[in-house]
Amino acid sequence: MPSGRLRLFLREKGKAEPREIELSRDAAEALRAYTGAFNYHAAIRRWRVRVHLRKPGPVWRNSPRGCWSYDDIVGTLRAGCRAAEVPAFTPHALRRAFATDAASVLRRHTVAQAGGWKGLDRLDDHYIQPRGATIREKLIRSARSPVPYKAAQDGTHEPAPAL
Repeated sequence: MPSGRLRLFLREKGKAEPREIELSRDAAEALRAYTGAFNYHAAIRRWRVRVHLRKPGPVWRNSPRGCWSYDDIVGTLRAGCRAAEVPAFTPHALRRAFATDAASVLRRHTVAQAGGWKGLDRLDDHYIQPRGATIREKLIRSARSPVPYKAAQDGTHEPAPAL
């Protein structure tokens, strides 16, 4: 687009119709930089595959053979969290954070539309106003998981601070 923004049409898991996403100028520049870096990397390795933003096809690739799988994405997020010394999270947590943050400043139906939900029920129940039983279940599950440890500068280990 003339403004420097970029529109993408994405296929969502389990949905036939593509979603149109418009990236900010900064996000579009980052995606273009990734595309250039991947294509350079592919050329050096003599891969025939390239990423083209103006043509249908995969954008996020991990090799000449295929796209990032969900497991690859989760593994990358986990490694990034470990390197940053923060609790690990999933791609779904990003969706939940979007819904919660957006609902604090936008109308619920606008958030539901942006998130791809057909109505407000799923948005309200699952993201914005979860049931008490759902919250208790997550807290119990969290309490059962091992306590993350953070390496201290002297080489000893101590429990990571509670968030």
